[in-house]
Amino acid sequence: MFWLEGWNIDEYKASVEEIEDPVDRLDELIAALKHATTYQEYFEFEQGTLIKKRFKKFKTWVEKEIKFLKSKNTLQIAERKKKAWKGHERLPYPVVWDKESYSKIEPEVRETGKKKEWIDWLIKHLDDKAGKYWTYEKWIVNSVSSEEFYISFAQEPYEVMCPSNIVEVIDNEFVIFLLNLQKILSLKEENKKIKAVVGGPVSLEKNELDKIIIKTIRQRHSSGKNLNWLNVMRDLKNFTRENQSISLQEFQSRDETMKKGISLYLKGFSEPIGRIEESTFKKKLSQFRKLLLPK
Repeated sequence: MFWLEGWNIDEYKASVEEIEDPVDRLDELIAALKHATTYQEYFEFEQGTLIKKRFKKFKTWVEKEIKFLKSKNTLQIAERKKKAWKGHERLPYPVVWDKESYSKIEPEVRETGKKKEWIDWLIKHLDDKAGKYWTYEKWIVNSVSSEEFYISFAQEPYEVMCPSNIVEVIDNEFVIFLLNLQKILSLKEENKKIKAVVGGPVSLEKNELDKIIIKTIRQRHSSGKNLNWLNVMRDLKNFTRENQSISLQEFQSRDETMKKGISLYLKGFSEPIGRIEESTFKKKLSQFRKLLLPK
């Protein structure tokens, strides 16, 4: 990191030369220049003359290096943009740093069907920071400075000048939120892969909630109990795993109306990993009863 106050320019030049990828090196210089510009304009009025002289010298060198890297590495820059997320120049996925940015960006990612890959990528590139905060790997933070996409999130003038300021400090609570989300998405993906076909077209163990329903009707059938939908539904809680729980309650459906139904929760998580409306449960139950018919 370059500092106008410390004036470690020779040390900084050597560290920049160690960045092998030319596009990453370019982004480092762009980010450093924006940081220096912000610093000398907003934070060091009392040291104005000295800081301005240092900044002018640094700016001259950086702009020369940026121009050289852009002209020499046009193909690499174009290739990075080709692989970048829609609306981005560098980053393969959009970056989020709090729940507000997540709520704004998540719908776009969800529509592409890449939500799990996105969350995995975010967590993979997090770095622990001193205290209770986190940050992203340096190349990601630098890349944000080359992305106009993030200027719209800026709330302060120095964030407009240097968008990477927005993502440099991430609260521990948001990281925990991402980790919990990753666990839920991983479990859902695992359930989708579990498939078995028994007795013709009926699909068995379609997801974790289906497994509990099937287990319940089999146990009730073998015990001579009736398979009335209401009795089966009330009995589901007795056939969950140790870390699971069933809740029979109303929830908001896709059409934003409240519907009666079944929610499956995993211990330690506030959001359900499975949910089904009561009317759908009745239809599924009549299908699953066919599994009990003699072959």
